[in-house]
This record gives sequence, C-alpha cells and structure tokens, in this order.
Amino acid sequence: MGYAGVSTDTGHVNSDRTWLANEDKERDYGYRAIHAMTVTAKAVTQQFYGSTAKHTYFNGCSTGGGQALGEAQQYPEDYDGILAGSPQNYLTHTRALDLWKYQLINKDPQAKLSKELLSLVTRAVMYRCGQDYGADKDGFLSNDPRECWFGPEELLCNDGDDPATCLNPAQAKAIMKMYEGYWIPGTHLQVMPGFPPGSEGPTGPGNVGWGRGPYLKGTSIASTAGSQFYLFAVLQKPDADLAKIDIGEAVQMADQKFGYINHTNPDLSGFIQRGGKLLIYHGWNDPDVPVYNSINYYSTFVDMLQRTGKMNHADALAQAQKSVRLFTAPGMGHCGGGPGPNSFDTVKTLDQWVDQGVAPEKIVATHAGDGETTFSRPLCPYPQYAQYSGKGDRKDAASWTCVNEHWNWALYDRYFYAPDLAPKERQ
Repeated sequence: MGYAGVSTDTGHVNSDRTWLANEDKERDYGYRAIHAMTVTAKAVTQQFYGSTAKHTYFNGCSTGGGQALGEAQQYPEDYDGILAGSPQNYLTHTRALDLWKYQLINKDPQAKLSKELLSLVTRAVMYRCGQDYGADKDGFLSNDPRECWFGPEELLCNDGDDPATCLNPAQAKAIMKMYEGYWIPGTHLQVMPGFPPGSEGPTGPGNVGWGRGPYLKGTSIASTAGSQFYLFAVLQKPDADLAKIDIGEAVQMADQKFGYINHTNPDLSGFIQRGGKLLIYHGWNDPDVPVYNSINYYSTFVDMLQRTGKMNHADALAQAQKSVRLFTAPGMGHCGGGPGPNSFDTVKTLDQWVDQGVAPEKIVATHAGDGETTFSRPLCPYPQYAQYSGKGDRKDAASWTCVNEHWNWALYDRYFYAPDLAPKERQ
C-alpha cells in the first residue's frame, strides 16, 4: 500500500518477567520505546528514500491502543494520525481488574459461573432487550446496551428448578457486580467500569464472552498479564496468593509506583493544534477492557473542551469530532472477534481523514464466518449508533443509518462513572 512500517518489542522479551520490577523497562514499555522507535524510523526512512514521509500514522490495539493515546498526549509531533483500538490507557487499573474478577468469581464456591450459564444470561438479555430492535435475531445488541434495563435476578432459581437453567443468589450477585465494575471498598474510587449486558457468554462462533479469562474456570491466573504485573512489579512477591491480596491497596500502590504507564490525560491540544486526527474504536462485547473505559475518556475530553471553551455540550462535541472520534462496535470483542461487525479498514479511514480531510461519518464493518462475509453494518461515531431502517436486508449496511441516542449519555456518564463525586452529588 506504499507504507514503510516499523514496530518494537518496547525493550523486553515476552518470556522474561524480571523486567517488570525495573523502572527503566517499565518506562520504556509505557511510553518511551514508542517515541524512540518513531524518531529512529523517521530518520531511517528519510535516509533510505531520500525524502520525508508524506504522513505518519500509529496503529495499536489493547496495550498498543493505550500507547496510541500516550503518543497523542505526550509526543503530539510524532504522528499525523493515530488509531487507538480497545485502548488499555489505564494499565494499572485494567491489570487490577483481572485480579478483581478472579476473586469475585472464586472466593464464594456458590458464585462459580460456567460458559453455559453465561450464555443463558446473554439469551435472556436478547429476549428482554433485543426484541424491540430485532437484535434477538442477530445474537448481539444492535443498540446501545445501556438502554437495556436487565437484572440477573430475573433468572433466579425457584424450588425444584434445574440449576443448569437458572442462577443462584451468589451467581446473580457476581454478574451484577460485573455490570457495575470494581470500586475500592469504603471509597468512592472506581478502579474500572463494568461490562455491558449482552457481553456475558458465547452466542456464536468467535465470541468467548466473559469466559475468555481463567478466572471463570477457577484455574490459576498466575500467568496472566495482570497477575504478573502485580506479583513481580507492584508487590514484588512472585509467590503471593492472588486470592487473598487486598486489591484496593495494591492498585493504589501501583498508581504511586507506576502511574507513568497510564495515559488518561484528556488534554490533546498539542496534537490537535498541529492538525492531528485520532480515531478510537472499541467493541461493546470486549471482555478484557470494558468499552466504558473508552467512553469515559472520550466524555472527559469533550467535557474539558466544554469547560475550557465555555460552550454547551453539543458545541463541545462538534468541536471534539473535528479531530477525535470514537467508534463503538456492537457485539465486537477485544480488538476483534465476537458475533458483531468486527472487521473494518481503520488505516484507510484514517488516511482519508488526514490526507483528504474526509472525516468518517461512518465506517462500514463486516462480520466474516467460515471465510465468507455474512453481514455488514455501519459503525457510527459516538454517541450515535446504527439503527435499522425497517426496510431492506437486515444484513446489509445500506439498510442501517446512524442516529442520535435516545438518552443524554453525557449526564448518564457523570452519574454512573464519576468516582470523584461525593455521595450527595451522586444522588
């Protein structure tokens, strides 16, 4: 396609864990290696081709998505366009979320969840919230899942019920907590938001739901990224019992020691002022990094523009979308997968935005199964979502349009996802 490409191991080997306690290595991993790679690549490219690159783009997902936001925040001169997929921009907290999920599911034997039970919950969500939109036919919620007022207590077992077909109270409570996310007990600090209804269990090929992590199976999580970060880097106790550690204390320790690996600063003014374009995308069914994390970041960015520009929310959103857009993909998992539209050309979209000034009003995505495309659907810039027109083939993107949401999610976000507010303000 005419690009020169570069990548980096950020200064460590994947099989080596000793680097986790090394501050220099952590800084390389968090942000420095990406910048150093970029500076070097630009120099090599210019030397080889005899001219500078017309445009430079960064493309990363998951940890790479967090590093993408770090580039926009800390090194705004590095790239003209940046793609941030499923961004882990709050690494100390997403790593803690892994431990919390493990403890939540495994501390109480009655709270054990199987993939079959999680699939049961997802089917109930589809029945409860998908019928009005026809999404029960798709196997995933087409509209914003926050419009789904589903409670797992609806599936509580009655006397004589087969436990494979319903939930006990401990299981229903665990699922509700997964929706709510992790809050440090006794504080108003939300470590990480929860997961949307409809993302619980496998409903089709390629969708793993919450069963992606070993916490569900009750097996050891000692080899996961989250556990290793906390065992080797934060606590520096490789043999610590993950089922017993105080996660609240551990995450606050991680923020103090390794806060520099997080990229949560909403100030993108340096990147925007030089004409940079940032495209963030995230799947609603992501089982690793909750989609609300990206919505929180984008909402904070819009709020900052509203506050500093002394404008209303609608004007701030319009101003934000001139340079930064968030696309949420219904039914998509972590960086792909899931039953929803999960394949789309972000690089081409970003290139058209940077090079031709064509801002993406929608991104046509497809879902492929068995090597063939089974349906297409437009992804819409947040806070819009795709709505079926009621005419034409439901599997054809041409039958869908981007519409504004029914709810004022700017106010909703503040109510549910503003942990710095006092209890009275929350009410």
